[in-house]
Amino acid sequence: MMKYYLTFFTIISFTFSTFCQTKEFIKIKLVDFSSVELPPKCGREPFGVALKFELLENLDSTNKGENILIIITCPIEIGVENYKDNSHFKFSRYTDKEEIKMLEKDWNVWSVYENENLPTYWADQIEKIE
Repeated sequence: MMKYYLTFFTIISFTFSTFCQTKEFIKIKLVDFSSVELPPKCGREPFGVALKFELLENLDSTNKGENILIIITCPIEIGVENYKDNSHFKFSRYTDKEEIKMLEKDWNVWSVYENENLPTYWADQIEKIE
């Protein structure tokens, strides 16, 4: 009987730890939106766009003030076309390596920054904060 209780509590604690995680949001500032061409709406093809942001706090080995690229999936659906340079945002990112591999394989990403060697993150969620 004790084995069943232990199994039950293990499953419950795993479930709560997985589903009740709080997302870590990082503050960023949009740097260069004027040269970006947006992809069409997502439909049969999943489209994303890479946008350049300035970090307003440290992220991994990238320091505050440095530029990063953030890939936003289905940008038209979240109103990216209304973004303005120097606007402040917060974003959470995908961190699971397997999930990122699937995103890289399945999504068509439009980027005018292909020649720039900047740290790149996939946005799980992005919100304007002004």
